[in-house]
Amino acid sequence: MSVNTYDPLDTNVVVNNTILTGFADGTFINVERDEESYTAHVGAKGEVARARNANKMGKITVTLSQDSPSNSILSKMARGKNTFSVSVVDQNFGSTSGGNDCWIEKLPNLEFGKEISEREWIIVVPVLEIDE
Repeated sequence: MSVNTYDPLDTNVVVNNTILTGFADGTFINVERDEESYTAHVGAKGEVARARNANKMGKITVTLSQDSPSNSILSKMARGKNTFSVSVVDQNFGSTSGGNDCWIEKLPNLEFGKEISEREWIIVVPVLEIDE
């Protein structure tokens, strides 16, 4: 039996060939499709069929620390009219996710307090490729 080791330093988000930095503590990347891959149908006598969903749209949520230099990069992209590419590269286990023609859903909420807060950036990916 072998023991696997996960190192967050070996997981990167690349936006338009720029590696984002300054992630918040905890879950700092979330990759998720908008809809289920299949929809089940059960007939009156219990026969089961499924329909494949062609919608591959999804979102990549990146949580940065308030003081991250990447906030200004994403802020400029959110205000711009151009789309961009994004990829999540996990060198620990060799998985990649991402796509092209992406945009930022909205500017993140801003919180200010005694401690450094977080900025949650939601990147919309029209065709989210997930390779595990």
